[in-house]
Amino acid sequence: MEDHIFNIEPFFISTLVAFLISFIPGFIYLRIKNIAILDIFWPIFFLSHAIVNFIYYNNYNFAQYIVFIFILIWGLSLFYKLYSRGIKHNFYDKRYDSIKNNWQTPNIAGICYCNFQSAIASIFCISIQMLFHIAKNNYISIVGIILLIAGLIIELIADDQVKK
Repeated sequence: MEDHIFNIEPFFISTLVAFLISFIPGFIYLRIKNIAILDIFWPIFFLSHAIVNFIYYNNYNFAQYIVFIFILIWGLSLFYKLYSRGIKHNFYDKRYDSIKNNWQTPNIAGICYCNFQSAIASIFCISIQMLFHIAKNNYISIVGIILLIAGLIIELIADDQVKK
């Protein structure tokens, strides 16, 4: 494996995994006719990228474990929040009304929309690949881990304040 900051192979592997996962909400949409179900799969796309990159860059060191654990915590907490909100509102979200009403062929469009969302998540996840690639036990990684922890704490506090 050549030592570049960005490797195309893990990007395509994780993108393929996210693309395959995107058919799950697509098929659920076909059954329940509610595209808002896609919201709960958004963090799953990120988690799939983290898992693939964690396995691909198998230089398991402290920094890589910390990055993986915090992405896992963030993804699972976001999944729980979105799932809880979805159950509470019967997976209705008015943001999707205009999209759904303007689709000429809603079944195909629903599946394509889920695939599109997984592609967008893949682009966002390029940074996850870079985190796993450069995660080493050095001072720069420690500073990055501290920023990651601070960001997660700030997000948790902000989410708690929104509830109040």
